[in-house]
Amino acid sequence: MRYLLIDRYLELEKGRRGKAVKTVTHGEDFLEYGLSPLPVMPASLVIECQAQVAGTLATATDDFNGKGLLAKIDRAEFFRPITVGDRLIVTAVMQNRMGTTSAVDTVVEVDGVTVARANLFLAILGFESEEGRNFDNPKFFANRDDLLREIG
Repeated sequence: MRYLLIDRYLELEKGRRGKAVKTVTHGEDFLEYGLSPLPVMPASLVIECQAQVAGTLATATDDFNGKGLLAKIDRAEFFRPITVGDRLIVTAVMQNRMGTTSAVDTVVEVDGVTVARANLFLAILGFESEEGRNFDNPKFFANRDDLLREIG
């Protein structure tokens, strides 16, 4: 993970909801200036922030026996840009849980106003796979042929 986008967690109820805070400061290296004179937080990192809160909620529900992986973004909406000085309150609410997969609704608020929302699907990957490989040391393949040779 390149960015840890959560400053602190405010609430965490296993299997129900989680709430965290992130303050966007001038020191963030991901700020984009683009066409605007104001620095803006990229939408992809807003989704990553939501996924980190949702992933912590999902793995806490599973007693932290794995790592949360963002599997699908069903719907994401952005209502205004997030700029320097914004204090994001990210709330994740568990909607459905089937085995190791979870459906989580997330909302990002700034000063009580909703600025983004998304429906996320997460998978919990165990630390050990069926073959006994450690998840923390994944095997990377240089090209497609190596991957196909490995899986047979």
